[in-house]
Amino acid sequence: LLFVDTGGLAMYREDGHDAAEEAKMHRSGQPAVHQSRANPGESRFLVHYAKLLVRCGVAPKDMTVITPYNRQVETLRMTFGEDAECARVGLDRPRVNTVDSFQGQEADCVL
Repeated sequence: LLFVDTGGLAMYREDGHDAAEEAKMHRSGQPAVHQSRANPGESRFLVHYAKLLVRCGVAPKDMTVITPYNRQVETLRMTFGEDAECARVGLDRPRVNTVDSFQGQEADCVL
């Protein structure tokens, strides 16, 4: 079990808006915030850690990634898919789910 405290680190800040929403913010004067959140820094860290686990013998098919946010699911899938090393070791399409959609399932390795 490993906990990584990323609180207060700028590269691990949650992102509640994107570039398209920035334009709306400037027009309305109010920030446009999504209902869902993403954290690109956390996503990159998790992909790196998953690759380390595969190098240590964890099979990609035994690995599942869960997150509470739909946008983070999208960010994680994109980050895994764009990483060349992930493609080589079979991690380009791991199971990535929200906490709710993972309910009732099992996995040997949960990130």
